[in-house]
Amino acid sequence: MDDTARMIALLRRLKVEMNGAVVEAMQERGIEYPLSYGVSVPTIQQIARECPPGHSLALLLFRQQVRELMLAAVYVDRPEWVTSDQMEAWSRSFTNTEIVEQVASGLFFGAPDALSRAVDWMERENGWLNYAALLMAGKRLAFPDTVDPVQVESLVTAADALLRRVAAKGHLPAYTIRAAVTLFRRAASFSPILKARVSLLNAAYAHSTDPALNALSEELGWQLDYID
Repeated sequence: MDDTARMIALLRRLKVEMNGAVVEAMQERGIEYPLSYGVSVPTIQQIARECPPGHSLALLLFRQQVRELMLAAVYVDRPEWVTSDQMEAWSRSFTNTEIVEQVASGLFFGAPDALSRAVDWMERENGWLNYAALLMAGKRLAFPDTVDPVQVESLVTAADALLRRVAAKGHLPAYTIRAAVTLFRRAASFSPILKARVSLLNAAYAHSTDPALNALSEELGWQLDYID
């Protein structure tokens, strides 16, 4: 069976699970796609993972701009197969929190170029790329054996610059704050030096005039207290 036939078979299975109420609920939350059948994410994951993994199939699925196929692509692909060009191409479809979270945390975080791409995306003037970068970096830091302290320091520096830049413009979304807290907490777990660095940044956020940075500091502060 070629990739096109596999895609058709996969879509047939997904459409059985379609739910209009889910589509309406997503639209109310600002999550929109060119086409969506309203299949739940756990169901998409289950169906996609029953398929044999395939990189070319994943690329084909994502190009269709159908929500269920795009999300299924995340789970038929493998992080080690993801290329830098693929990351840039798929990022053009980052238009809502769901697609960003599924792609960044479900696939891109483990790509060979994930950390360098994360730093690059944190420097971009694009909120969705910024969010994806924080998610990728935070998830990757959950696997400390795949990251060295120099890379962690670069991620912390880039994340700090991102937060200050966005806060200065007066709009730091709650989901960006949550992703940044995760990144900083995991970075602080690497070494006493990195914990001290993150703690200094957090103290600066606590004294900021920006309420969003204050909220970030409050959330991160108590989490840092639990790190030995």
